[in-house]
Amino acid sequence: MSIRATDSLTVAIVQGTAEIAGAERQLLAAVAGLVDGSVHPRVLLFGDGPLAPQLRQAGAEVACLGELPRARQPRRWRGVVGRVVGAAAGADVLHAQGEKLVPAVALAGRRAGIPVVRHLHDRPGRSVAALALHGAGRLVPCRGATVVPSQSMLEQVRRLGGQATVIPNGIDPATLPDRVSATATRQALGVPDGAVLVVLPGRLQRWKGQAEAIRALAKARERAPSLHLVLLGDALFGLEPEFPGELRRLAQELGVAHAVTFAGHRDDALEVIAAADLVLHASLTPEPFGMVVLEGMALARAVIASASGGPAELIADGQTGVLIRPGDVAAMAATLVDLAAAPERRDQLGAAARESVIQTYSAQAVGAAWAACYRAVLDPA
Repeated sequence: MSIRATDSLTVAIVQGTAEIAGAERQLLAAVAGLVDGSVHPRVLLFGDGPLAPQLRQAGAEVACLGELPRARQPRRWRGVVGRVVGAAAGADVLHAQGEKLVPAVALAGRRAGIPVVRHLHDRPGRSVAALALHGAGRLVPCRGATVVPSQSMLEQVRRLGGQATVIPNGIDPATLPDRVSATATRQALGVPDGAVLVVLPGRLQRWKGQAEAIRALAKARERAPSLHLVLLGDALFGLEPEFPGELRRLAQELGVAHAVTFAGHRDDALEVIAAADLVLHASLTPEPFGMVVLEGMALARAVIASASGGPAELIADGQTGVLIRPGDVAAMAATLVDLAAAPERRDQLGAAARESVIQTYSAQAVGAAWAACYRAVLDPA
């Protein structure tokens, strides 16, 4: 199918959860970036949660398709294919948000006779489940394209014999909170006056490195006792539900329970990040992208991040943030101590980080890349 550059497209984006984590914040930014009217986003949403009203506010049409079946209920996934085909009627392109949905959306695309954009969010080598889902998606060939958010993820896809286009996640700094409410936010969290606030955003899961962050805090407070850590997130999607309790016990054992706040999942997560002096990313294995790193940078916060995966591409070490070896508690502690004592340095890193985001990762720039991708799969010549 050939389509003129001036023609408007309808893209049916299939989203498997209505809860909000990094991949969902990426989707919100992508929808907001499609502002010129050349692409009409229609989100086919499974589940019930806060994502639907935020998508509508960002400018998307939203159709709710009920709950997704569990992965071990293959017969029920046939119904998913049918629901997607029906809700995508009139669309020019299908867009599968994440590996779990790729096989069903690929089948729907073949049935509907329209191309499919397979948007992968998880590194295929990070877990057996991710590898299995990546392989399952390749078993259902369909016309279209595969998109990944970073060069490091592209390299891994290539090692498995695949090919993809890189479209990074985006954000619109103009929609982010400022620091006007920082004092009130810190007080609401119980952060002591005069504390150097370190915020680690992300769901509580072992590979996200919260245990290493608590150990680094305990070590760093020997020299910088004003440091206070907020863990912003909770166990999510039924993954490792026992881990938050383990973290609380670790903080007790290390004598820093009074300096660690478990904030849980919050709708005002960006306000909490904006109130931070430092944003910490501590993942032990490479992130496909690292949305919390991008958000911290966009909010002009000084960011300390693991030097692997997407964050290593986002941050110019020493210029727009600080990179440390994943899992290196000593290096993390030393960096916390250094930046706790250097507020001007923190401000310099934050200002440079925000400028980098505006230049490269704005919602408008990323939206334009998605629009070009959709047109390319319709007219691959």
